[in-house]
Amino acid sequence: MNLGEVDLWFQLWNTLAIIVGAGVLIALERMFPYNEGQPLFRKGLFDDVFWYTGVQSYVLAIVITAIITYTDQATAWRAEALVADWPWYAQLLLFFFIHDFYIYWFHRLQHNVGFLWRIHEAHHSNQHVDWIAGSRSHALEILVNQTIEFAPMYLCGVSPEVILLKATVDAVWGMYIHSNINVRSGVLQYIVNGPEMHRWHHSDGVDEAH
Repeated sequence: MNLGEVDLWFQLWNTLAIIVGAGVLIALERMFPYNEGQPLFRKGLFDDVFWYTGVQSYVLAIVITAIITYTDQATAWRAEALVADWPWYAQLLLFFFIHDFYIYWFHRLQHNVGFLWRIHEAHHSNQHVDWIAGSRSHALEILVNQTIEFAPMYLCGVSPEVILLKATVDAVWGMYIHSNINVRSGVLQYIVNGPEMHRWHHSDGVDEAH
């Protein structure tokens, strides 16, 4: 994948969207917290921001890009351009639903298969769940999931702009579902994951299961 093909302003707008999204969620956590005593600068925050979001994400992006590039060179699948002529929104929706289907079932396996849980448990190791807690994941889990997420997109001819947009949506939504915000989405919770469901998912207390 070559983000150099993406307009610089488009890259900047997507980066700004993530920064603004984080700022809004932090503010909402302060104004409408679910756990009112949860500190902003809680234990492990530096690790989540610097090591996981910063260093690990940067290194893995290089590795995943290399894997996808090698696969493309070895197979020439991208030359088939299977969805290159599709509208950008159709490309985005297709791979949004494909990845959502994959991640749902793989996530269930991670909670039910011993060796997969040993990798996934790092994601559940935070004592507090907040806007940045979702970034804490084992490097191998991120390597597998993001390669499976982005390789098909690139190899099927999805435009680099759509790939970047998908990554931006993933980042903002991941921050939202882990946020410490007292919000209820009602029946939508059966379709769209939100903080209330994910808070229960991360809880180690039976009394949280309501």
